[in-house]
Amino acid sequence: MLIGYTFYILAAYVFYESASKLYFNEIPEPSIVGMVITIISLAIMPILYVKKHKLGHKLKSQSLIADAKQTVACMSLSFAVLLGIAMNKFFGFWQADPLAGLIVSILLIREGYLIHKKKELCSC
Repeated sequence: MLIGYTFYILAAYVFYESASKLYFNEIPEPSIVGMVITIISLAIMPILYVKKHKLGHKLKSQSLIADAKQTVACMSLSFAVLLGIAMNKFFGFWQADPLAGLIVSILLIREGYLIHKKKELCSC
């Protein structure tokens, strides 16, 4: 269950960084490169999900099916990151980026909790 704890540690780090940026008014630099990488990620992840899901069912692999579901979770996290960067870049709403980080930290805690609750290596 060590993997569940890594979700909690990562969530704590993301929460701390995001909350401190909000508290100390540290305006993040929006990055076009970051936006491009996130857009590419969002374009590739649905294809990856479909391939993993089909192969998981074909091989009857619960681990691969769960990993496919995790890919969907990663898509939602990537979307939150892209939204935060875009709101900062195009509308000057710099708080959107750290607020997206707070949302990501909540989702990471949820994933860690589900791993512990189900006592599985992979949980979505």
